[in-house]
Amino acid sequence: MTNSKHLSENDLLLWLNEVCTVKKLTIKKNSKATQPVAKKIVIREPESKLELNVPKTYIAPTNLDFKISRKINRGQIFIDAKLDLHGFTEMQAFDALQAFVQKSFASSHRLVIVITGKGSKESPSVLKNKLPTWIHTDSIAPFIIGFSQASRTHGGEGALYLYLRKNKW
Repeated sequence: MTNSKHLSENDLLLWLNEVCTVKKLTIKKNSKATQPVAKKIVIREPESKLELNVPKTYIAPTNLDFKISRKINRGQIFIDAKLDLHGFTEMQAFDALQAFVQKSFASSHRLVIVITGKGSKESPSVLKNKLPTWIHTDSIAPFIIGFSQASRTHGGEGALYLYLRKNKW
């Protein structure tokens, strides 16, 4: 048996043969970290009510502050879940939003995105206009710290970030 610090001639030739096939990775400077794909949550009728640690007193949700918005745009905070409201009626969308926010909070998600769509020039999106009002309702507001329009890469005017409170359960 040979000393483990030195390679035999066959091992050395094999190693050199493999090293010659290695290609250098090219890394672009100023490239953003790859963002994991957000989980799409499918809303179904709840079998039982979720037991949630809902804050009894809360401050109404406001626009996200600059630091959090910048971290989202830089890819330092990732989107945990996504809700797409395309094709929903107004009542269906409100019910789905309530269930989505509560389920996301229960799952300890912090940043979620709600896609409403932009609408068209002739008929603006009803859901887009209603969403800020719905966020301030008593069934949704306790879970949300802040919200803002999504960046262009995540849907721009047709989507909204919701930053949820920490679930201290």
